[in-house]
Amino acid sequence: MSVRNITTTLELKSIMAIATVVLVTTAGVGGAALGVGPLGGQETAVAQQENPLETGVSLDPSSATVTSGETTTYDVVVDTADGGVGAYDFTVSIGDSSIASISDVAVNGNPSEQTTDVSIAEDGSSADVTAALANTSDSGTVTIATVTVAGDATGTSDVSLAVEALGTEAGESYTVTEATGASITVEADDTEPEPEPEPASFQVSNLDAPDTATQGDAVDGSIFDVSADVTNDGDEEGTQTVAFRLDLDGDGTLGENETLASQNVTLGADETQTVTFEDIDASGLDVGNYTHGVVTDDDSATATIAIEAADDDDGDDGDDGDDGDDGDDGDDGDGDETVRETAVSLQPSDSTVTVGESTTYDVVVETADGGVGAYEFTVTLDDPSVASATDLELDGNPSEETSNVTFADDGSSVSAVAALANTSDTGSVTIATVTVAGDATGTSDVSLAVEALGTEAGESYTVTEATGASITVEADDTEPEPEPEPADFQVSNLDAPDSATQGDAIDVSADVTNDGDEEATQSVEFRLDVDGDGTPDDEALASQEVTLDGDETQTVTFSDIDTSGLEPGDYAHGVFTDDDSATATITIEDDDAEPEPEPEPATFRVSNLDAPDTATQGDAIDVSADVTNDGDEEATQTVEFRLDGDGDGTLAGDEALASQEVTLDGDETQTVTFEGLDTSGLEPGDYTHGVVTDDDSATATITIGEEERDDEETVYWQVDFGEGESPPMPPRYYPNDLMSALGNSDDGVTQNPSPRRQGTDGQLGDVTIVDRKFKFDDEGKPTEVTVEFEIDEDGEARDLHLAVFVLPGPFEMDEIDQQELFEVTSATYEGGDTGELTVSIPQEDDDE
Repeated sequence: MSVRNITTTLELKSIMAIATVVLVTTAGVGGAALGVGPLGGQETAVAQQENPLETGVSLDPSSATVTSGETTTYDVVVDTADGGVGAYDFTVSIGDSSIASISDVAVNGNPSEQTTDVSIAEDGSSADVTAALANTSDSGTVTIATVTVAGDATGTSDVSLAVEALGTEAGESYTVTEATGASITVEADDTEPEPEPEPASFQVSNLDAPDTATQGDAVDGSIFDVSADVTNDGDEEGTQTVAFRLDLDGDGTLGENETLASQNVTLGADETQTVTFEDIDASGLDVGNYTHGVVTDDDSATATIAIEAADDDDGDDGDDGDDGDDGDDGDDGDGDETVRETAVSLQPSDSTVTVGESTTYDVVVETADGGVGAYEFTVTLDDPSVASATDLELDGNPSEETSNVTFADDGSSVSAVAALANTSDTGSVTIATVTVAGDATGTSDVSLAVEALGTEAGESYTVTEATGASITVEADDTEPEPEPEPADFQVSNLDAPDSATQGDAIDVSADVTNDGDEEATQSVEFRLDVDGDGTPDDEALASQEVTLDGDETQTVTFSDIDTSGLEPGDYAHGVFTDDDSATATITIEDDDAEPEPEPEPATFRVSNLDAPDTATQGDAIDVSADVTNDGDEEATQTVEFRLDGDGDGTLAGDEALASQEVTLDGDETQTVTFEGLDTSGLEPGDYTHGVVTDDDSATATITIGEEERDDEETVYWQVDFGEGESPPMPPRYYPNDLMSALGNSDDGVTQNPSPRRQGTDGQLGDVTIVDRKFKFDDEGKPTEVTVEFEIDEDGEARDLHLAVFVLPGPFEMDEIDQQELFEVTSATYEGGDTGELTVSIPQEDDDE
């Protein structure tokens, strides 16, 4: 076999052994991976036949275009993997970080979190990615990571790629022939924004209502229906109140207070709904023409309705003996009308209040006959400097849509209009109550004017007299309530010891009384003159939040006040509130008791080191020592076994071969044993070693003897699968060998394969080896080996052979010429063939 120099190598075998640390180094000739043995010596893996795995690595796609504020991704692609990708170390950089920035990196192959590190620069200009123990596809193109890049400003920037290391899942290194970057172009976002949707707009059309209605009962036609189409001309769904209004006051407008019926209607965009108001009652309306309509927040549709007088139609136009009296008493032109007369007055007729107080006047219909269904009146203060109207309540529960109350700005008058009220049918009826406030001393008339008054059936009263009232406002001579006294926390009855010994815990109490009228909360403090300036201000040792009502007293106690920190002497002290204090003096006396000694800190001493004086390379040895805590306090330390591997005469911390965490109480001893310490990595010679704590160590010397080797009896062999009827002699196969394996008669198969090629041209890439390794009849004691393979359909015809060589000893590069052919078998194969070759493995008792 032969090898050649490979410049950049990843120490994947060290990664596999440690499993938590990624080591990326530059290896020496042959690309051999170095491991660290259990005793600190270097172990060199068996050299391989020269086997360069080559591949390019690139960013895909090679260019991308985004608008400012958007992101794109680039895959980091290994172009020709052979054996998968188990570890990688690369850097992606943005050429112009003002144009774009790296925002995220996702690693592929599911590497362990403990063996993965992604570091993105703060400004997003670069990302460093290191990973090990990944598991990817074995061959072909393999994506090992995906990098997300954000477009920040218009322009174009290179996105470069640098690969520091790349290795297979088996720990072999790739030679990266080329690392190809990419570019990003960031364009301005010129897209037009979506137009704002038009808000809902409820339009009214197709008003359907009768032109006339008859005054009176429902059976006479006073109940009618009104409908209209309501369409939402906007783009958004909306909900509005759709109202039917009628111009009750005759001002030519349909005010909100003239709403007779309403519905909440919800419409989607461009949706139409017919809204119907049923059973509109016209019985309370006077004869005449009225404007009415259906109204939304955005539109209305109006018309006019004529309210006509009812016809009694009793068929008695002749003299039928009832004198024309049809029993309806109404003014219907049939000659039997009853004239309804009544007076209206304010009650009481006079009232006296003090300045700032109010009184009320009832508006009373004195002789009702048929109740009061509608009314309109005005109450006026003749001297608005003396009194003013502040409120008016309507009686008879008229509808909100058919009632209105209006006050003059200065309160000098109030007007009321109401319809569809329901009151007592006969006698005196209160239709409203007016509230009047006394503003200044004096007397004022309160006048009443009645514009209209009607029964519940819609017939009119003749108001024979409207009688007002008067108000007298007097000065308020009562004494005002005195302002309550604010809280005032006074301190009394201080109770504290006159003296105490250093370290004593003392109790102090005092009574705190709130001498004010108002409840309050204050911080009550115990203070002591620690600095000796004669006043205990700002030297609070304890405090309590105390809440007291007016004239309430509470005893406040401060318990277990510690005096251990005070020097002997006299101290002023006291209990303090925001308003008062009570003070006294306490004498602190010296404590003559001896202080407790400080405990000695933990000290771990080492004694009774027990270890062998000699050992042979490869022996496992046991070492023990007694560790004693000479201190008073419990502690935990790391107890280590160290060996002077570099021969400098010291046992440095980095020469620890084993360690244990040991916890000991004061004066406790524990025997610490290190078992099975491996000496196979040590060269023959004398070594200083010992057991070490943070405080002490015990050392000795051990002599390591050379391991006895019986190389003459051990048979070392090598298997090669290659092109041709017979192997080259001497067996230097590179670059046309396909796969090799190593072993010996003591250890059996040691490497299978070692190595396998087929990564580049000339290495028989059209031959596929089944399971990618040889098949031995017994891995521990093999007697024969088989290779199974397939030739691609378009593969060329060729001879292939399987050969076994006997080596003079463990594989060495400079001993290739000394290898002897033991056995060879071969055959000729064409494209599409499957093949199988088998040879014997040399044994110790075989003749040379």
